[in-house]
Amino acid sequence: MAQRERQKKGQNQGQGRTQPGANGANGANGANGRARANGAGIVDRATVAGTFTAETAREERARATGRRARQRAAQEQAARRRRLGIIIGVVTAVVVVVIIVGAFALHGSNSSAAGLTANDTKLNPGAPLAVGKAAPDFNLATVDGKRYKLSALRGRPVLLEYFAVWCPHCQHEAPILNQLDKSYASKRLQSLSILASPYDKTHEATGSTYPVTKDDISWFKSTFAVQHPILIDPDFTTVNQYGVSGYPSIYILDKNGVVRYSNNGFAEPSYQTLAKAIDAAVKDQSTK
Repeated sequence: MAQRERQKKGQNQGQGRTQPGANGANGANGANGRARANGAGIVDRATVAGTFTAETAREERARATGRRARQRAAQEQAARRRRLGIIIGVVTAVVVVVIIVGAFALHGSNSSAAGLTANDTKLNPGAPLAVGKAAPDFNLATVDGKRYKLSALRGRPVLLEYFAVWCPHCQHEAPILNQLDKSYASKRLQSLSILASPYDKTHEATGSTYPVTKDDISWFKSTFAVQHPILIDPDFTTVNQYGVSGYPSIYILDKNGVVRYSNNGFAEPSYQTLAKAIDAAVKDQSTK
């Protein structure tokens, strides 16, 4: 009996020793759990870090793409500006060429009698003729070659107009002279217009210095219905003798060739003013 108690005691002690083993297993299991938990924590941090890196990379790629897009847009805009500049330059050049060609064409169309007079270096007028002075004689021709000698017109009142085809005042005066020619035909008034400028009809509008031509004279006569002769003073000798310094310069001479009226080129005399001067010249010739 004592022996059986000792055996039970020994079994009990053996079972007691195994319990710590179970506890150890439990400890191992705890350790393993802790390890798994720690490992999971490590994996989660790595995943987060990887995700952050991927997002950063995407953002960098997006920024790079945006920069490239902006650069392309800037390059395209610069290219458009360059193309626009080229187009504007080409159009401007074409317009300039057209203007130049047109000017030469206009000049060429007037080339049938280019250089009717000397250039403006020959214009050197003296003082205008004063009233009461004898008018210098001249012998000038029209563009068709018909000649007029002033001294051959003695015994008739004479109206001399020194003009330019481009002069707007002369153009305004032309209808007045036409009216005077009709009104004083019975008094044998002889009107003569004398070209006193070397420039063509475009001079006033464009500032051109193309020489006056036969075509300009024809244009003036037809445009303003001029009926009296237009004479050409090739080297401006007569223009200078009469002191022509403005357009139109108008002189009215009596039957003896004496100046009875002069406007000195500083005004557009009216019909009434010129008619009064002609009446005075006719009266003077009838009382002498």
